[in-house]
Amino acid sequence: MFSLIYHQYTSLERRFILVLLICCLTLYIGRIQFSGTLHYFFMIWNLFLGFIPLMFSRLVREGIIQNKSRWIIPIYALLWLLFFPNSYYMLTDLYHFNIRPGMPQWYDLLFLLTFAWSGIMMGMMSLWDIETALIHRNREKWVPYVSTFLLCLAGFGIYLGRDLRWNSWDIFINFFHVISDSLDLFFHPIQNQDAWGLIIFMAVFLNIIHWSFRIKVLSDALREPQ
Repeated sequence: MFSLIYHQYTSLERRFILVLLICCLTLYIGRIQFSGTLHYFFMIWNLFLGFIPLMFSRLVREGIIQNKSRWIIPIYALLWLLFFPNSYYMLTDLYHFNIRPGMPQWYDLLFLLTFAWSGIMMGMMSLWDIETALIHRNREKWVPYVSTFLLCLAGFGIYLGRDLRWNSWDIFINFFHVISDSLDLFFHPIQNQDAWGLIIFMAVFLNIIHWSFRIKVLSDALREPQ
């Protein structure tokens, strides 16, 4: 399966992903040398979780383009949606930024930003896969609305992970608890103002990043000679 996914990426995409991973791992190894500790090891795990949506989104995209079995694509799409917030979740790892003995402050800042940006890019690339799948199905008009909605869902998922500590797989293990906690936000919005603040502002921020890329692509397309 991993070999199949690997060959579905272009050489440029593979190099870009590899550069992101190498930068993150190099900074982490350097931090171990600097500090003599394994602090921030959880960032490696978060990086792995952030990569999972990119695998499933590519399976969705290629499955639709190649017109593969209809029953498997919804499964890949569901798994992608469950793990999609993990890519952007690394933004909240910036919460951990602090002055630590034996570590230059600038190093930890760049370390956390590199991981966060890698997560953002993997999330965006996976969303672009879903957009490509929609376009291939002649649903191009839906793309802006679907992408905006999915990024809002990602903001919601980030809250569930960061504040309530639910994981993507808990939807299978603790389904009713996850649903109960989610519904509580809607039934008691006043008591959950902080939660809604995180969800809304994170959703807005993710959409700003996404639309920044889209506007750049559209502006470049308009400059091309007809």
